[in-house]
Amino acid sequence: MLSALMLSALLSTSPARALPQPGISASLGVNIHFTDPKPGEMQLLAKGGFKWIRMDFNWGGTEVTSGKYDFSAYDRLMAALKPHDIHPIFILDYSNKNYDNDQSPASPMARTAFAKWAAAASLHFKGMGVVWEMYNEPNIFFWRPKPNVNDYALLAVEVGKAIRAVTPDETYIGPATSGIDLNFIETCFKAGCLKYWDAVSVHPYRQSDPETVSTEYRKLRLLIEKYKPANKIIPIVSGEWGYSSAWSSFDDVRQGKYAPREMLTNLINDIPISIWYDWHDDGTDVKEPEHHFGTVKFPYMEGQKSVYEAKDSFKSIQTLSKELEGYVLNKRLWTGKETDYDVLLTRGNEIRRVCWTTSKVGSSIVMDGAYNLKNYLGIITEILDNKAGATLVITDSPVYMTPSPASDNLKLIAAWERCPSVISFRRGNAPRLQLTTSNPLSKSVRINGKSCAPGKSIKLDYMLKVSDQDLEESDTYAVLNIDGIDVAKQIIRLRQLNALHASLIPLGNAKYQVRVGNPSGEPFNGKVELKSMDGDIPHSELKNIAFNKGELETTIGITTRSNISDKGKLILNILDAKTAPIFHLPAIAFKPISNFDEEMGQYKWFVDGDPKIKSEFSLLPTESELPDSSHGKSLKLTYRADTGWKFVRVAPPETSRTITGTPTNFGIWVYGDGNGNLPRLRFTDASGQTFQPAAPAIDWKGWRYITFTMTGKDTSFWGGDNNGIVKYPIHWDSMFLLDMGGKESSGDIALAAPCLSYE
Repeated sequence: MLSALMLSALLSTSPARALPQPGISASLGVNIHFTDPKPGEMQLLAKGGFKWIRMDFNWGGTEVTSGKYDFSAYDRLMAALKPHDIHPIFILDYSNKNYDNDQSPASPMARTAFAKWAAAASLHFKGMGVVWEMYNEPNIFFWRPKPNVNDYALLAVEVGKAIRAVTPDETYIGPATSGIDLNFIETCFKAGCLKYWDAVSVHPYRQSDPETVSTEYRKLRLLIEKYKPANKIIPIVSGEWGYSSAWSSFDDVRQGKYAPREMLTNLINDIPISIWYDWHDDGTDVKEPEHHFGTVKFPYMEGQKSVYEAKDSFKSIQTLSKELEGYVLNKRLWTGKETDYDVLLTRGNEIRRVCWTTSKVGSSIVMDGAYNLKNYLGIITEILDNKAGATLVITDSPVYMTPSPASDNLKLIAAWERCPSVISFRRGNAPRLQLTTSNPLSKSVRINGKSCAPGKSIKLDYMLKVSDQDLEESDTYAVLNIDGIDVAKQIIRLRQLNALHASLIPLGNAKYQVRVGNPSGEPFNGKVELKSMDGDIPHSELKNIAFNKGELETTIGITTRSNISDKGKLILNILDAKTAPIFHLPAIAFKPISNFDEEMGQYKWFVDGDPKIKSEFSLLPTESELPDSSHGKSLKLTYRADTGWKFVRVAPPETSRTITGTPTNFGIWVYGDGNGNLPRLRFTDASGQTFQPAAPAIDWKGWRYITFTMTGKDTSFWGGDNNGIVKYPIHWDSMFLLDMGGKESSGDIALAAPCLSYE
């Protein structure tokens, strides 16, 4: 059994109320923008394999006169959905001209009216399998006149109370944020929304690979566990997410490959509903991304056998639905490469595999037994049959593999219990795991050294190895050994509940900050040690570190014997009271942008985005108190932009565009204004490919050091080789980019002490 110090897997094994078990055929959905489908439209939508639609349930359109409700348009939509067994997510959203000057409901009177309307809607459609969602993307401009999380949370709680009072068994979810906005979501949780929500819905848009969402899902799930009522299971719903085929470096083919990967990634993360945005393209402008999220093209072809022209995304989702109808996730098998996906699914005793890779150069997996293969568009590609083990070449699109027949090893792997996704433990207590496995064969086998008779089950015990870096989160593996041969692995994320974590931050002039976090709030006494690679300790003594109960973070200043640029690679260790190491930061070397102070006046700003959006910017060196409390100059960016797509880029002079070596990160001190705008970075590689890594939104005031990855991993990219692989040497495009995220915004920030780091 799991150790007493191990948390649950945090899996949504029993979704609440109307939510399905995570699967394929029961989970797929699509956003629509109509209540009256055109002739043939609903038949085509159902043919695509969609079992859910998500649609605005507009307050202003259904309560034209205060206190009088007309839901007839949605009655018609429900009637159109019923023959195809399609269920709706109705979004309780937007404003009403009768309240708050047609702005989002924020006054007590408007909140009460909105809640009464929502309760009336849930009562009207009671028992029909509707999922009610609280608003649409309230963290951006959809909440008018501007986003206000406190107003939203008050409304969400009041609506929850009203719905539960009249229809306690109806499904109610939220907050449908644009992106996975953890700050916004946590405020909702603190306000008590999880008492009423049956699931947490998010819109995980990105231009990077779909698989990058997994880390964010894990953080959100941990946040849910922190705030949810005891014994309540609250899954995550992917309520809106797609890829525009008009984005830079995208087209219909890439969109078609990403669509099933998005859905499969959601399945791996136990998401019970996955809604693709959008049903059909919204226009034909080839340069307008908003026109090209659809699974089918824009023109309606009345009287045709297919009333819309299918795009690759329609075909690939349809193939996913057909090939995996009724199948559920069995487990993801670990291939030894983070980029490779080997996913096992089962339907009773039937087994399917789906394989793909995020590697831009492809990969291969050694298979056991015979398989019939179909590509992501449903085309039969080959028969894989090599009794000694065949090598399957995998690409960036899923391949569906049907065993012909299933080998003994594959049957045993499928019978092996799936690992929990997260196991938690405390420092000094080795995590343990026990998994059940069974023998579906007609002969006895030895599994992990234990004999297992036909039709019997046994328990497998694992003492899990913790990374020697003892980080807050690290990966380990469970192995299935059949008759002395390792045939399969599962990856497990270990999470240390009382871990410390630390970062080393350069200040210049041989000065550093060591920022140490103590998320558990537990007391701790120890030492901080900074070494160079040759073993020298730049500081004359160890620095003491102490946390009292409830203290979460501290910063320690260290001055080395030599300047930052001269010292080479540094190693940071945290030691306990007995000087035993408990945290280790791998060797890192810093290289400041040495001419930044001298060239501030030569840095230029460039405005980008929608030219119709009015904006003003200025960029000037300014006297300020710097992060190390010394007095000097920083680069001040003053900005103002109206609502809409707008951002500004800050670029060095042409003579300083070259970046030396192969840095892993870029860091810069930012004096924040707390407006929540989005910092970015742009650099180009030797092939002309542009990369744009991101850092967290600027929701703080005062100085803070932020970092951007420069490895090409988990960042958007376009142009050049267009493969996400950084080809050196690289050059600056923009040392800093500020994106207003579509909202009206004004303020000023300052930039200081930029620095490249090399690990």
